[in-house]
Amino acid sequence: DNPRLWSPEDPYLYELDVEGVKFTYGIRTIHFDPNEGLILNGRRIQVKGVCCHQDHAGVGTAVPDDIMAYRLRLLKEMGVNAYRTSHQPPSPVLLGLCDKMGIMVLDEARLFSSSEEGLDQLRRLIVRDRNHPSVIAWCLGNEEFYLQDTDVGRRIAARMRELQRRLDPDRVCTYGANNGVSHTGLSSAV
Repeated sequence: DNPRLWSPEDPYLYELDVEGVKFTYGIRTIHFDPNEGLILNGRRIQVKGVCCHQDHAGVGTAVPDDIMAYRLRLLKEMGVNAYRTSHQPPSPVLLGLCDKMGIMVLDEARLFSSSEEGLDQLRRLIVRDRNHPSVIAWCLGNEEFYLQDTDVGRRIAARMRELQRRLDPDRVCTYGANNGVSHTGLSSAV
C-alpha cells in the first residue's frame, strides 16, 4: 500500500521469491515532461549523465564485475546519476549494479533496423531489461549518418518505437543523433 520508492538517492530494492528463485525489483514512477524534464516519483530530477562504452583500459570489453562496480562508484562520487550504455545493450551485471547504486540508465540498442533481425534484437533487449528500475528510457540507435534525416530513417524509427511502446508502454525512447537541432526524419519519430 505504501511502497518505498526507488530513486538515485534511495535505490531501495525489494526481493521476490518465486518457487525458490529470487528476483530483485524496485518500484518507482517515471514521466518526461516537455517543460519540466524528468519527473521521478512525482518530483523533478536533474539528469547528470555520462555516455560510457562498456570497456576498460587493460581488459577491453571483457570487463570484470568488480571493475564495473569500481567505475560506477567513481561516477556516483563525481555526482553522476545517469548512464547511457553506448552503443550496445549493457550487460545484465551492469544493470544490476545501477539498480543497487541508484544510477538511472538510458538502455541503448545496437542495430538501428526495422528488419526481422533488428526488431528481434530490440525485442530481446526490452524484454530482458524492462524490469530494472534503473532503466528510464530506451535508445533506438546512434548516429546513423545516412538515415537520420531521411523519410526511410523516420519509418524505421517509427516501427522500432511501435515495438518499444507495445513491450514497454511506461518508458519513452530516444535516439543518439548528431545532426544538430534538426527534427526531421528519424528525430520526428521519437
